[in-house]
Amino acid sequence: MTPVQRTTWPLEPHTKVKHAILSEYLKAWFPILGRYNGKVVYIDGFAGPGRYSEEEPGSPLVALNIAQNARFPGKIVFLFIEKDAMRLKNLKKEIGNIPWPNTFDISPKEGSFANNLSEILSHLKENNLRPAPIFAFIDPFGFKDVSFDLIQELLTYEKCEVFINFMVDSVNRWIEHPKEKIRSQIHTLLGNDKLDSVLNAEDRIKALRDLYEEQLKTAAKFVLPFEMRNKKDRTQYYLFFASNHRMGHVKMKESMWKIDEKGDFSFSAATYKDQSLFNDFDLNEKIRSLQSDIFEHFKGQSNVSCSSILNYVEDKTMFIEKHMKEALRRGEKETKIIVRETKSDGKRRKLGTFPNNALIDFKGE
Repeated sequence: MTPVQRTTWPLEPHTKVKHAILSEYLKAWFPILGRYNGKVVYIDGFAGPGRYSEEEPGSPLVALNIAQNARFPGKIVFLFIEKDAMRLKNLKKEIGNIPWPNTFDISPKEGSFANNLSEILSHLKENNLRPAPIFAFIDPFGFKDVSFDLIQELLTYEKCEVFINFMVDSVNRWIEHPKEKIRSQIHTLLGNDKLDSVLNAEDRIKALRDLYEEQLKTAAKFVLPFEMRNKKDRTQYYLFFASNHRMGHVKMKESMWKIDEKGDFSFSAATYKDQSLFNDFDLNEKIRSLQSDIFEHFKGQSNVSCSSILNYVEDKTMFIEKHMKEALRRGEKETKIIVRETKSDGKRRKLGTFPNNALIDFKGE
């Protein structure tokens, strides 16, 4: 749990991957929200100094650059929170070195994430306000200042999403600390009193991950974890995305697939290669698994629309639309399903395609 003391530090491989996932998602988030909202809010709760020791951009500059390229038509409020005064000073300098659009409202702010978020939520509640869409990137060094109750309250607002670094290895190592203050911070992070079951678990890392995921699901309909392993191939932390919107869920899942083509939603610094985040991977086995899953779920049903199948695949499995279509294409070729010649709109369906209104009969055996 010991925080980094330096103002800047080297960019680690796992951080590079974390920023890649964030980047891919924001490339979708800014344009999509820009179609329907005149204002959005981006919060970086542990913003850091702006750049790493070799001049690589930190998460605030990553978000600003993507927003600039997205040509968002309205106003974007950026709140960059940093507790360390020297890092904040460096961040302000880095932001000031670049001319940003006048539609950007950039506010680097000193203080803790917990205190700043608490003030924002109190202001909203006291004035009965509903905020503009908020995306909060919460990336602490340890587990202090990340209150689950605050995360839960933020997610009660319809268009708010969070991307959280859950430092599971640190939590596991400190969970039985003799100091009440440390144990209290962990309880604040998890937001419940179910730690006894974790302490007695055979695999405490998995138990902690499952517990935090379970907690997030009390506040968000969609929750996605991404595992980060260190140079010793040991689980270091999980990135959790939580949202109440299918579109956000789908876009984050697509972002994770772009980063981990294996579909395991994990990264290990032990096998990291600088020229490529991940080695080539044959998806055949996983497509077959998805095919079996779809056929079992819809077994014996007729006139099932592709849109219904897609909802199931996106909501209940790790896969996305392109995988569903490949599974159905193989199923049709192997005569495991019957795809009707006519779509629900009365028009003929083109062979080998699976538009949303295509209709499929699943065999009962």
